Amino acid sequence: MRVLAARWLGLEAAAGRYLLLDTSSLSILGYEHNLAEPAIRLWNEIHRPE
Repeated sequence: MRVLAARWLGLEAAAGRYLLLDTSSLSILGYEHNLAEPAIRLWNEIHRPE
């Protein structure tokens, strides 16, 4: 997922090492305004019981 997110943003695959990601977390890739503006909409969201 980290490599996919890096490539989604137009970065080299190796840049994925800078994106921290926990197991069983939710991440969503999308667009800012149009298809020319890829964005990370949600990253590393983890539900923590209260």
